[in-house]
Amino acid sequence: MSWASFGSLTSPGTIQSVTKMSLKAFHIIFITFSTLLAFGIGIWCLWTNSVNQTTAYTPGAICSFAIALALVVYGCWFWRKMKRLRLI
Repeated sequence: MSWASFGSLTSPGTIQSVTKMSLKAFHIIFITFSTLLAFGIGIWCLWTNSVNQTTAYTPGAICSFAIALALVVYGCWFWRKMKRLRLI
């Protein structure tokens, strides 16, 4: 069974449209969600520091924010490359 026929499994005999996502679109969405996750973990680390009155999670916050920044830079670079190659 292929993923392209996955949409027609719900009711035999009928044809339903299946939206296909390109690898480029999936990559952009994945980078966006990864950036949001890294930023959220950084905020969680800072929140945990303030609640526990400790600085144990500060390195985690710094790393998470650095990773989020790197993902933003990479996402912009990827977007520009795709536009330059006229794939977007």
